[in-house]
Amino acid sequence: MLKKYLGIGLLIIGILVLVISLSADYIGLGKAAHPVIGWKQLLGAVLGLILAIAGFILTRIKKSG
Repeated sequence: MLKKYLGIGLLIIGILVLVISLSADYIGLGKAAHPVIGWKQLLGAVLGLILAIAGFILTRIKKSG
């Protein structure tokens, strides 16, 4: 049960990091004059995706026994 809650938490945090990273320029976090995806945004998106996938996997693990 703990893995499922941890998985849900990771999934939510991962999706939030992914969305915020990709929309940083549009919400005023970026420094670029025109919207362009920089390396920091790309890194944040990849990390967010990894967290989301890990969270999804943890929510799908069945308890054995």
